[in-house]
Amino acid sequence: MGRPRVYVALGHPLVPLFADKPEISLISSAGGYPVNRNLGRSDRDARPVTAREIEALRPEVVFYQAVAPVDTETFVRACLDAGVLTEAVRRGAVYRLPAGKKTGFLGWAASIAAVAGILHPDAGCPAPGEVEEAVLSCVRAVGGEITYGR
Repeated sequence: MGRPRVYVALGHPLVPLFADKPEISLISSAGGYPVNRNLGRSDRDARPVTAREIEALRPEVVFYQAVAPVDTETFVRACLDAGVLTEAVRRGAVYRLPAGKKTGFLGWAASIAAVAGILHPDAGCPAPGEVEEAVLSCVRAVGGEITYGR
């Protein structure tokens, strides 16, 4: 399968997540190519990112992490207002990063499944809840346990 080019924003289309963030690894784990790596920026680089820089990355899919209650419609409107990511917007390929109910490994596994299902809809990826249940069933089968916050 091809690895779709994925751009990940933090709340606003002109605010990219930098390559060292876990969400960028999530995109790679789910079979995407995070174009944010091509920006060559880190948290220590405070220069603003321009619409031209983002468009040059040619992302096919856009994910955003909401830092406030931002719905997809609001994010899409911000993309159009900024004149950026219009191809992904036109194709309806804009998604909020999944925020699972579980934290830690189970949440990470479920998030990978959710993103993989979006990036590769024909791959037969399990739903996030199925991933969580499969992990828990395996742990129970071997007599293990998963403790939360103890």
